[in-house]
Amino acid sequence: MVLRRTLTRELWLTVAGTILILFLIVLSSRFTHYLALAAAGRLPARVVFVLMGLSTLAYGTVLLPVGGFLGIMIVFARLWRDNEMIAIATSGLSPLGIYRLVARPLAGLVVLTACLTLFLAPWALRTARDVRREAATKVRRTLFRQGRFHELTYEHTTLYARRVSPGGHHLRAIFVAQNANGRPVVVTARRGHFQRGPSGVHEIVLEQGYRIVGRPGSAVYERIRFARYVADLHGLRLAPGGKGPLPRDALPLGALLRRPGPADWAQFEWRLSPPLMLLIFAFLALPLAQTSPRANRFARPFLAVLVYLLYSNLLGASKVWVRNGSLPPLIGLWWVHLVFAAVTVVLLFGLYGRGPLRLGRGRTA
Repeated sequence: MVLRRTLTRELWLTVAGTILILFLIVLSSRFTHYLALAAAGRLPARVVFVLMGLSTLAYGTVLLPVGGFLGIMIVFARLWRDNEMIAIATSGLSPLGIYRLVARPLAGLVVLTACLTLFLAPWALRTARDVRREAATKVRRTLFRQGRFHELTYEHTTLYARRVSPGGHHLRAIFVAQNANGRPVVVTARRGHFQRGPSGVHEIVLEQGYRIVGRPGSAVYERIRFARYVADLHGLRLAPGGKGPLPRDALPLGALLRRPGPADWAQFEWRLSPPLMLLIFAFLALPLAQTSPRANRFARPFLAVLVYLLYSNLLGASKVWVRNGSLPPLIGLWWVHLVFAAVTVVLLFGLYGRGPLRLGRGRTA
């Protein structure tokens, strides 16, 4: 009972600490990204923390398996390094008993990962998509106010409109000043509106106006009258016009399986992979963590990262093959799990059949 409580507490603290550190590393980069968007006026500051919370759920499907694997490896590697694993085996505790000691925290982590990848992460992606669209719409409505000059970062562009529609889409009595390749350009127009260009760059369409190019102090100017003029605005982000179809990683589970095609099967098997990975990692950690007291304490966690990268890359490649029809869904991503499960069985047999824990064949708990 004392061994169970001690090992469970150490496992929970190590796994939780490892996952927390990984979350802080990933979310700090996302926070910097969202903060830059808010500082540039492309995202309201009030939605930054909402998107951060949704990102936490979305990234949990990746960070929980790798964090759990690293945490388990760190705990078992310490037991090997301090010769505690040999003492546990000598006391008569069987291999099954060692896993039963940590069964509860592992089962809780597997269930949490399954809930995240099957339900919560797709919901978070859908919600984040709606939040970004609504925020972008509000930014567009408040970005241009009539009677005020607005400066964009792209080519030192300055815009002015005497009248702006309530939706912020249509403008009247427009003045645009740019610095194109070192030459000042001034454009005036009676009216205009915003649109998304074919290449994805946002544009402002001006009608009935003049385009004047020249240098201050010079008598040489170009003055062109136009009926319609389109100017690029790389520094401006507009909300998309329609909702559009949801990406497959954001679809609810029921919608994903309603009419499954190759791409849907690939996404479904991808969602089932994180809890299966974590379950296999839990059994793989004990033989993989075997080390000597003089070994480097960071060698085994580094090996865990390499194993995770190999596992995840094979899953990603298999997902692409299933989606393209190169691999039948019946084989799909399952072969990767079966290969790593077989490797785990071989390593466990080598460890308990003729390894240093061969004496631990007595009690199970």
